[in-house]
Amino acid sequence: MDDKEILKKIRNNDKKTFEFIFHKYFESLHGYANFYVGNPQLAEDIVQDVFLKILEIRGRPSVKSSIKGYLFRSVHNNCIQYLRHKKVEQTHLIYHQAKLEEARLMNRLFFETGLTRLFEHDIESLVEKGINDLPEKIRNIYLLSRNNYLVYVLPPSIRFVQIL
Repeated sequence: MDDKEILKKIRNNDKKTFEFIFHKYFESLHGYANFYVGNPQLAEDIVQDVFLKILEIRGRPSVKSSIKGYLFRSVHNNCIQYLRHKKVEQTHLIYHQAKLEEARLMNRLFFETGLTRLFEHDIESLVEKGINDLPEKIRNIYLLSRNNYLVYVLPPSIRFVQIL
């Protein structure tokens, strides 16, 4: 059976012809894909995807050379596409691992070197400045509530107080 006849039968949904080319080329295509990706299960998936694509496009012939050449070129392209995708994944993994390591180092630097005390002092200074900038009555109320745990209760006649 020549390639034109095989293509014609596949276009007409001849299952026996499809099974014929599947059994004829599967092992060699699998070995070819496995050479590229180094994973027999993945190679099998790639080859099966190529055959599925043939089923999907059977009404629109895209085979310009031989069926064998088309199958090997398709497997080759799918393997290259997979390897490119893995390279992108690996690049992202390396980037995120570096960011994670940077965060760990910053965490150690911050908590283990006494920088927390330095930042605590800065925060305390800012809070003290903010308190000192408050109007005198409000500052006194705030300090009494924080230092002596006193609560300022508004008289019932005052419902809303606006502080400028």
